[in-house]
Amino acid sequence: MLTAKYGGDEKGKRGVAVLSSGQAANYIRFAVINRNLDTGRPVTAGEYKLADRAFRKYLEDLGDNDPPEAMRVEILRFYGNKAQPGSSDARRVLTRLRTQAYGRTG
Repeated sequence: MLTAKYGGDEKGKRGVAVLSSGQAANYIRFAVINRNLDTGRPVTAGEYKLADRAFRKYLEDLGDNDPPEAMRVEILRFYGNKAQPGSSDARRVLTRLRTQAYGRTG
């Protein structure tokens, strides 16, 4: 989840603030939801080339590292049980994540 920090000025206006440690701030949290804005449904592999590329690149960059839990869940949801990314490095990482999650490669 992305977090933006906002602070107010003396007139009560809100704006982005850069805070040093120890300063109090109000937090406004927002999540970037991976939805198809035309249908309102979650985007899945093969529906949108830019999303496919972003997920493939993320998997390639992961290598042998594990993603945060929320990202792992999103990757597995995006690809489902059958879909595969377009590169062998990304497929290897996805297979590992599926095996960790389900005990099988799906």
